[in-house]
Formats: sequence, C-alpha cells, structure tokens
Amino acid sequence: AAAMGKMLLIRLVLPVLLLSVHVGAISPSDGCVVLTGANGFLAGHIAEVLLEKGYTVHGTVRPATLQKKHKVQFLLDLAEKLPGTMTLFPAELVHGSFDQAAEGCSAILATAFPLPEGMTDSNSSDPAFLEYQVSAGVEGTDAVMDVAKRLHMKVVLTSSVVACSPTKAKRNLQPGQGVYDESDWGDVSSAAFMNYHYAKQRQEESAYAWNEKNGNSVELASILFPFGVGKPKHNETASSFQVFTGMLGALGPFYFPLEDMHVVDLRDVARAHVHVMEHAAGKGRFIVSPPRDQSHFPGSRLVTLFKEKYPEYPVATIPLPMSLLAAVSPDKGVSEFVGGTNTMIGFDGTKIARELGFEYKYADKMEQSILEMVDAAIEMGIVKKGRSIGQSELMMYALAALIALGFAFVLLFRCCCGSKKAKGAKAE
Repeated sequence: AAAMGKMLLIRLVLPVLLLSVHVGAISPSDGCVVLTGANGFLAGHIAEVLLEKGYTVHGTVRPATLQKKHKVQFLLDLAEKLPGTMTLFPAELVHGSFDQAAEGCSAILATAFPLPEGMTDSNSSDPAFLEYQVSAGVEGTDAVMDVAKRLHMKVVLTSSVVACSPTKAKRNLQPGQGVYDESDWGDVSSAAFMNYHYAKQRQEESAYAWNEKNGNSVELASILFPFGVGKPKHNETASSFQVFTGMLGALGPFYFPLEDMHVVDLRDVARAHVHVMEHAAGKGRFIVSPPRDQSHFPGSRLVTLFKEKYPEYPVATIPLPMSLLAAVSPDKGVSEFVGGTNTMIGFDGTKIARELGFEYKYADKMEQSILEMVDAAIEMGIVKKGRSIGQSELMMYALAALIALGFAFVLLFRCCCGSKKAKGAKAE
C-alpha cells in the first residue's frame, strides 16, 4: 500500500516538477537558448546581447537563407569575438521545425515572422501574401509553444505595439488624454485592413490562447515595441529601416507621412528580450518604448532633421498623397495606418522598469540612433547623394509637364485633322 501511495504521489507531483524545470530565471548555466529568425534586424542585436553574456545560442533561419553564407556570416563573426557560441539550424514556421535546435535548451526567443523569400519588408504588395502573413505567423507561434511545452522551455515572443493599437476607444485621443499600455488589444485592424497590425495581433493572441488551452504550461512573455531604430548588424534591412532611408530619395521628393510615429533603439529592445528571459517574474506582456517626448518622431520632424544633417542628399520634403498610396496598395487600411493619428498618444513602457527593474540605456539618444541608421544606409550605398526637390519646384515641373502635354495634344489634333483634310481633298 505504501509503495502504491508513493507511485501515485510521484505521478501527481512529477508533472509539476517537470513543468518547473527552467521556469523563472534563466542563465547561461541552464543550457542553450534558441533564437528564431536569427538573421533578422532585431535578432542580430539580441544575438549580440546573448553572446556577450556567454550563452550558447542556437539560431534558426530559413533553409534557403542558411545556404547563403553572406546572410548569416555576421552571426558567426559575432560569436568569434564574444564569449558565447552560435550554432545555426534550418527551420520554417511549421510544427516540428524547431525540434532539433531546441534540444537541451532552456528558452526560446521567438523573433521570426513570415516574409516572402527575398523580402525585407513586412508589408508585401502581393494580396495572397496578406492571408499567408496571418496564418503562418499563427502556425509558427503554435510550433514554438508546442516544443516549449514538450521540452519545458520559457518563451519570449517578439510582438509589436501594433498588436495593442489602435483601439476604437483610444484612437482619437490627444496627447495627455491617455496612453496605450499592456492591457490594450487592437480592435481596428482586420484581414487585408492594416494587415500587418492584424497579423501581429493574431500571432500574439494565439500564443496566449494556446497557453490557456494547455493549462498555462509554458512560461510565456511577449515584447511589444514601436519602430526600431539603430545601426543594423548586417546589410539585411527591415521595414522600419526603409521608412527612414526612404526619406532620403527612395521615393523621389515624397515621404511616408507617418505623423504619429514612435521609435525605440533596437539595442534597448534586444536587452529587454534577454532581461525578461532571465527574470523570474518575466511573464506576460511588456511594452518597450521611451516616454512620448523622447519617442515621438513624426515625418515632418525627420524631414527637418535630415535636411540639417544631410545637405548633400535628396531629402524628401513632400508628404506622399494618401489617395495615391491607397490606390496602389492591396491593404485597404494603408492610409489609416500611414496618414492617421491612431497612436499619437504614445505607449507606456514603464511596466518593464517598474516590475522587472529594466533600465533604458538609449531612451534619451533617439535622434542619434536614427542618424546612425541613416549613416549605415549611406555606407551600404542604399542612399545616394543628390539634390532635394521642394514642393514649389515640383509644382513647376508638374506645370511644365502639363504644358508639354497640352502642346503634344494640339500637335496630334492638327496632324489628325490635316490628314483627314488631305484624304478628303484627294477623294474629291
């Protein structure tokens, strides 16, 4: 009877003990750490933080990417000069794909998000991709949660502030009337309407829904942050990178009029991922964003900054017309995202500092971080020197083009009429 009682006790207690393995604080002595999407814009910074701390990092990248050495070499180079180690594994956002990389590891930092092959931007112009972006994001996250449960690992999911904003309740608030925080979930976006917002929200929601369905068996945290800025670790750039460099001539004289844009240094975002992973109380949602007075960089402010700092480059000075953007984008909510003021009130990034003792190192250096990113674009040859075209000059060009078209129309009309008259005279 005593033996039977012991066996029953073990059966009841053992699952609880197993689920406690690696729960709470994580350190390099707990085993390897998985970093999904390791060659990404943010992931490169996370890799550096982990390697500096001496972690054994198992980075996953898409199989096709792993075959292109120039896309992943920077990770191996980082490992060469830092205390930690880096091993790369092929993986897709599907079930079972992370099994090999996760074996023996204590945590997964899940940064991977679906992008078409060869793309660096999260917003594809292919309408079919919009649906894929949502479904693959959810499936990939479920795959991470499955392996984390089976191997008793902590999960830190890379989310975005677009998962908590905009909301119908706060979208029209003015600065000082409120702020977005971890309790908010976006309720404005939908499939093919602000699709990137919707995809990130569905990805994060699915992780917490999965965990609830499975008895909260995985210690789960998510990091939400606005536009990430700073010098990239390699030449693969992200959508936030392109928004800023686009202001230096990529769209001619036009720029995306993101007047409610907020930014954060990616080094702080990377540090936050690792800080939450290592902290015993690192569970739930955490926004990483400086206060509004430090994070708010509307397009018009960037134009002024770039004109001052880069006089030899063609700084865009004209907001891109929303009607034109809406006409060419498959995402019907693009003008709502780009031209709206849905997040003008900003984001409350104090919870992570208040509850976990996290310290922002670069919050007061946002302007410098943006300039470092642009300087990197210049070094890569993405941005070329040239002269800016102002609005008045563009109007002159447009007027000249209209006059030229008018003359061409008159000449064409005369030619046609002259040809008809000649044919009529010949017939007579």
